[in-house]
Amino acid sequence: MKIKQPQTHVSAARRSGVLARLALAGAWILSAPALATDAPDPRRPLSAEGAVSVAALAKAMSLVRFFHPSDVAIRLDWAEFAVNGVLAVEDAATPEERRKTLSKLFGTVAPGGHFFLSEEDAPEIELIRTEPDNQIVGVLTADHVGFGEFGGVGIFHRARLFTALEAGRALRGFPDPMTPWVADLGGGVSLSLPITLWASTKGQSLPAATHEADAVVPRPLLTAPRDEVRRAVRIGSVVVAWGALRHFHPWSTLENDGWNAALNESIALAATTDHEDPAAMLRPVQRLLAHVGDAQAHIELHMAPAMFAPPLSWAWIDGELIISNTPEGADTRVARGDVVVEIDGVPAAEAIEIAAAFAPGATDRLRRALALDDIALGARGSEIALVVRSESGEERPVRLTRTEPPSTLAPSRRGPVEEVAPGVLYINTAVLDESAIIDAIHRATGKRGLIIDYRAADDGALGEQLGMLLHDTEAAWPARTWIPTPRRPDRVDLAFEQHEGILISRPPEIDARVVFLTDVRTLGQAEADLVPVRGYDLGVIIGERTGGSPGRWLAEEWLPSGHWLRWTGVLVRDGDGETISGTGIAPDVDAIVTRAGVLAGRDEALELALELIDR
Repeated sequence: MKIKQPQTHVSAARRSGVLARLALAGAWILSAPALATDAPDPRRPLSAEGAVSVAALAKAMSLVRFFHPSDVAIRLDWAEFAVNGVLAVEDAATPEERRKTLSKLFGTVAPGGHFFLSEEDAPEIELIRTEPDNQIVGVLTADHVGFGEFGGVGIFHRARLFTALEAGRALRGFPDPMTPWVADLGGGVSLSLPITLWASTKGQSLPAATHEADAVVPRPLLTAPRDEVRRAVRIGSVVVAWGALRHFHPWSTLENDGWNAALNESIALAATTDHEDPAAMLRPVQRLLAHVGDAQAHIELHMAPAMFAPPLSWAWIDGELIISNTPEGADTRVARGDVVVEIDGVPAAEAIEIAAAFAPGATDRLRRALALDDIALGARGSEIALVVRSESGEERPVRLTRTEPPSTLAPSRRGPVEEVAPGVLYINTAVLDESAIIDAIHRATGKRGLIIDYRAADDGALGEQLGMLLHDTEAAWPARTWIPTPRRPDRVDLAFEQHEGILISRPPEIDARVVFLTDVRTLGQAEADLVPVRGYDLGVIIGERTGGSPGRWLAEEWLPSGHWLRWTGVLVRDGDGETISGTGIAPDVDAIVTRAGVLAGRDEALELALELIDR
């Protein structure tokens, strides 16, 4: 149940550049000698001062990268810069060492920026000295529509906006180039950074970067020992991820202190993670995502292998993990209603708590559901060891092999499309792709009832096909999607670009009584669909409150570790202006899975849907 069709906005050229540079570094790393016996432990924790220095780097890097559109900054390989930065700053143990190190790192990238001791006053902005043939003709600002790359195309993109001077001054609406953004980076160091730059006749940003040897961006990864680079890659991945989420996640409720705490915790975890364990490599960024609270946020390897589930579905009911279903004909050695006591040698409640700490989501209920999915999923053919307790109280060990598709974990026991009662069609979107959903919805013509199951669904949804349920073509109730357009750092005065999607009636017109089934794992496009469902009164929603991460458009970032970071790139509000992102949509009729229902093999939400259609 990962997002199957993310919105890709990172260009192939940029991606290849990052991969090529990391591959070259990796080739050198693999051929380098192993660390000497007295070398630092590659899983050592950050010192208190080292953690402060890395956090200062992360904050400075995010400010320069996204809000200081210098000629160098818009072309820089920030993944490599983050790794170099970690290697350079960790040993800075005093505010003055921190200031000097950061000044050298950013000297070429942000020539107009100044790092200074926080106990001192910010330096005055220096007047720009120009040449007769290279005068100031305008200003440059970073123009963001969502999280994109410079020159990118698509729903998310970023540009360097040029505005010509009028009467010797910049047009209104832009920060004054002579009034820099001042940020306290922590550790006794602050940064004064212009976020509007002067533009010259030659098309350069001013002040221009110098070419002195001491201003060249340091590249310590070329000389550092292999395991030190690996450690810096882990920490640098958190640095990159934090900056992107800090400024561009559209609806996180974290305040400044919360963002700082999430950064500190994640970089500390990255320093001590085992680089040889692929699952452990993901945890520092996963922990960061858990703070953000976006259930669609995840990281994955480029061309990651498919995941498989054991032959069961399970649910947390009344404080216990219950086997809720097993596939027909599967040799599971577990039965519906069995209680899972242990998972891979760990008490079930403890295992879920551990996994939930790394699961994104806005509520404890959603994080627990996502944690159960993560525990179940694994490589094809791998095993999961359980201890289960039957109704009689007998406990027995069971080993199950992961051979089933992830949709096995969904709560529905039905096939993709079924007639569940005379004249009532049921569509299970969790196991269908878009074309199959379109074919299925056409079969509802002439039916008296239609049940659309959005439980555990993300981009398996009707989308524009909802127009077949719309009878009033005069209805103009828009579903509103908002894309963040930050002009200033740290979410100050964060603005949004609004996109309205008007639902249009389309053939064939379906006159059936319609019910949508939902649960806490209803996310993405499926969750966004429910906004016009409620706004246009297209059907009744039965089940649980949805997960609060609506929208198909995902932002994405490439991390130094070689993983994709993806998150919900838009904010969704209903026609009344109420925010759905982070809160979810409450059902019209509640239907919660109960232990009695599981033991009886009942789908209680489906039963309520059939009752409603029969009224």
